[in-house]
Amino acid sequence: MANGHGGARPGAGRPKGSVNRLVSEAVEQAKAGGRMPLEHLLGVMRDPAKDTATRLEAAKAAAPYCHPRLAQVEARNVNVNLTHEEALALLEADGDVEPADQIAITQDDAA
Repeated sequence: MANGHGGARPGAGRPKGSVNRLVSEAVEQAKAGGRMPLEHLLGVMRDPAKDTATRLEAAKAAAPYCHPRLAQVEARNVNVNLTHEEALALLEADGDVEPADQIAITQDDAA
């Protein structure tokens, strides 16, 4: 503000990333009471005595806290009007694959 009152000031307010009193108290109570909720979900998920549906629900609930979501990737328009031979020639020119005449087919590959 023009008169120096109000608005954001450097160093004012709670520091970023700090936990307020209610959250910190709730975390301490949960720790004191035994397992944290994520630990409980993982325990249910790993318990072979539980039925599969219960274990699956626990796994679904715990997954966002253990594994990040995969980012969406936009597919680019690629030239799909190539013949098989043209595509092989492009790959061989890049050095990414062996020339087709040097590839040996074994009995395992043919099956």
